[in-house]
Amino acid sequence: MHKNYTIKAFTLGELMVWIAIVWIIALGISNIDFNRLSKNQESQIEVVKIINIIEETKNNALIWRWVDSTLENPINWSISINNSTSSGSIISRWELESWTVWTGSTWKTKDWFSISNLHCRTINPPIDNDTPISSGSIIYQWSNASLNWCSDDTYKMLVFNYWASWSTSEISINTVTWVIEKN
Repeated sequence: MHKNYTIKAFTLGELMVWIAIVWIIALGISNIDFNRLSKNQESQIEVVKIINIIEETKNNALIWRWVDSTLENPINWSISINNSTSSGSIISRWELESWTVWTGSTWKTKDWFSISNLHCRTINPPIDNDTPISSGSIIYQWSNASLNWCSDDTYKMLVFNYWASWSTSEISINTVTWVIEKN
């Protein structure tokens, strides 16, 4: 006598369907949003944008980059940092000999960020100017950089805070060594 044994089990297709159903339910329950950045990540991205616009302006001055269709080289490049508005802005500009109008690109902070505590600082020893300023600019002329809006020539660094309620980054720009530091 021959007995027929049948094994009852799930097929591979059925197992894959069950795994997919469980996975979808788990994602729905946990509410994971893979595209959302944390607030600290957003803050760090904005700091990188600030440093990039300053670096780009500095590099354009060093290579004496032409800017318009007539292939005219600028007299100088500049970075203007303004915290007199509610949030703050950073403007990259250049000046041409043929016209006195400054042209440039503007970058503004997002709603929940702001630029604060803009001030001048000496290099050695690092002494802050007691009076905060509402705007400051660094003018790059070829390989020379000068700091405007500070009370005298002993101040060689422009320092400001990039502030959000959950984090603060201090950015300092040294006009002697052209180093940009983020603390």
